[in-house]
Amino acid sequence: MPHRRIPDKTAYRLQKIAQKERGAAVFLGLFLPPLAYLYVKDTGSPDTWVWFGVNLVTVNFFLLGFIIVPVHAAWMIGNARQELWEAGIKW
Repeated sequence: MPHRRIPDKTAYRLQKIAQKERGAAVFLGLFLPPLAYLYVKDTGSPDTWVWFGVNLVTVNFFLLGFIIVPVHAAWMIGNARQELWEAGIKW
């Protein structure tokens, strides 16, 4: 089965995310939820600052952030790893 082709820039961005430790992301998400987004994503991406800002402004999603953010951070890392695997790229 042929691998799905992704642009080099996207592959590089996904590799940076996939190399992060899920345990560290979950730990940060449990105790310092906004920082988990800064850990997982590269700070040059506007998407990162949106999630960081939403998390701060809504007071951690009305304190649900302590549950949602660890799961979301681990999901982002897993999703990056899955996309790289489908493209046949090692992370």
